[in-house]
Amino acid sequence: MGQHTLVIVTGAQCAGKSSVARPLAELLSLPLVAKDAIKEQLFDSLGIGDREWSKRLSRASFDLIYQFARLSLESGQSCVVEGNFKPLEETKHFLDLIKATRCRVVQIYCYATAEAVRKRHAERAGQQLRHPGHIDHLYDPDEIAQMAIDGTYAPLDLHGRLIEIETSGPDAADIDVLLTWIGEEG
Repeated sequence: MGQHTLVIVTGAQCAGKSSVARPLAELLSLPLVAKDAIKEQLFDSLGIGDREWSKRLSRASFDLIYQFARLSLESGQSCVVEGNFKPLEETKHFLDLIKATRCRVVQIYCYATAEAVRKRHAERAGQQLRHPGHIDHLYDPDEIAQMAIDGTYAPLDLHGRLIEIETSGPDAADIDVLLTWIGEEG
């Protein structure tokens, strides 16, 4: 990839971010710093709580993402970060990180229809597909679907390449095509 690159995979809950970030990081042979993996470790260490507790651990997870990414980028190593980054809350953190490390940025914004998000969330909650600390059963699928389409999780306002991926269908994210797009200057 040449210059060290920060690949940001973002979007709303249930938008397919993990399904894009994991194989992408593997194919690029880059470390993946994922919010849910960090948050689950925090749940295991600090315990499970209510929605406010989950939000506090989300904030701590984001802070750790920036720290881990900074360490990686400062050592000249590219990395992939993945999370449901809200532009109003997280853009400044990324801009600070980019300025400090002078990295190249590729943002992959994953989105899906409200119907797909609602269905994925209901499946997650009903089948308990994630760590119980995420308390998916306490979140209304309609609330999650609304945030997915109302701009709460729009792309981050960053300089660099923006790749938007619609993930509603089963073959939505072609990782080989993503690899080509990431390799292009933009």
